[in-house]
Amino acid sequence: MLKKLRHLLKNSRAAVAVEFALMAPVFIGLLLTTVETAYYLMLHTKLQSASMSVGDLITRDETISEGIIIDLFNVVDEIIDPYQTGPGSKAIVSAIGEVGNQPRIIWQREGAGTLNIAASIGGVGDTAQLPDGFIIRNGETIIITELYFTYQPIIVPFIGTSQIKKVGYHRPRLSTLQEIQP
Repeated sequence: MLKKLRHLLKNSRAAVAVEFALMAPVFIGLLLTTVETAYYLMLHTKLQSASMSVGDLITRDETISEGIIIDLFNVVDEIIDPYQTGPGSKAIVSAIGEVGNQPRIIWQREGAGTLNIAASIGGVGDTAQLPDGFIIRNGETIIITELYFTYQPIIVPFIGTSQIKKVGYHRPRLSTLQEIQP
């Protein structure tokens, strides 16, 4: 019996296979986590790009219409592709102007999804909740684009969902854009 035990202890032919069997799940887990992280970072980049693009396109013209805003909300889907807007997303565009020495929300539109979430800056007619140090000059309008997206992991589901928010701030170039044309 001792002779067989000594023989097994000296035999190392299967050691590599055993080590591989022990380490393979760790390496596969690292690989899947790396891919999931790449998807998550790509989504962040696409959402920031969409937020900035929608705000930039709105502020380029002298006037803005309901139809153009709807078209821009539809463009969000193209910008964030392969991710899709829907029940877990929403874009909110708000115009902020100075009314009675207070930054007020003049108008606000929502689209690009049906997520049940309100704008973090407030609603139409409210005093806008702006970042510290944010200044709106007299007679000026600021267009704020907020994009919300509920991220659900694709490969590693035990991570759980997370809410992503991206915000873009723009000043209209040619006018104040304080009204939306029909």
